[in-house]
Amino acid sequence: MDSMIVLKMVTTFSAVVAIAIGALGAAIGMSKIGMAALEGIARQPEMAGRTFTTMLIAMALIEALAIYCLLISLVLIFGNPFIH
Repeated sequence: MDSMIVLKMVTTFSAVVAIAIGALGAAIGMSKIGMAALEGIARQPEMAGRTFTTMLIAMALIEALAIYCLLISLVLIFGNPFIH
């Protein structure tokens, strides 16, 4: 095989793995935050507004992980200086 083809295959595989792990980690983290928030609201319904706000902020921070992984995979695919 040509070395450029192997480089493109490895780059594409790396990008796929990066976005898959990032999305999986974000999904697991968001589900645990949602579960904890629902348990907290069930225990103390009077704190539902504050708990919901804190949950949304935490979910936004975790979603940043998936966005960073998407950005890294796009850089791997389109910004790789060795492929051009």
